[in-house]
Amino acid sequence: MQIPKITDVRIRLVEGLPRLKAYADITVENSLLIKDIKIIKTAEKYHVAFPQRSKQSPELIVLLNSDTRKYFEEVIVKAYLSF
Repeated sequence: MQIPKITDVRIRLVEGLPRLKAYADITVENSLLIKDIKIIKTAEKYHVAFPQRSKQSPELIVLLNSDTRKYFEEVIVKAYLSF
């Protein structure tokens, strides 16, 4: 299995919270945007927590172009129909 490449990372620092250090938005292969990934510091190391739906951020993953949307729809619907 080939791991998709992250082509862009944007960081927004957070102040005043002891464990939450920042939020990250990543772009995957210039086609998919994943927003609001938490960067958390524990005693041992840094961790990331992927977003969950909330009222403040209803759209967490954004398909950046119609070709990507079409591809994802085709694969997902095909899997559903063959289930």
